Amino acid sequence: MSWFKATLWFWVTVATAAVAFSAAQEAKLPDGEGKDLVADRCTICHSLDRIVETRTSKAGWEGIVKQMLAEGVPLESEEIPVVVNYLAKNFGPRN
Repeated sequence: MSWFKATLWFWVTVATAAVAFSAAQEAKLPDGEGKDLVADRCTICHSLDRIVETRTSKAGWEGIVKQMLAEGVPLESEEIPVVVNYLAKNFGPRN
């Protein structure tokens, strides 16, 4: 095998492993009404890790969603309470 082919094979292998590892490490969202909206809309700008690591009250999530709306997240008015309720239920303050 030539030096070029060996090097190319090595980097393709490393890249494939990195993608697989990253996918395995991505945060998981609990099932529930609003999960698909959060997964689809919130990840337009950031990873799920940012959501999962944020633990705040319903009022806190309302403020965060309001900020995201100002930034341009595509949510319809009837979708906003679904997202806020999902986030508050699943990522509220730790007891």
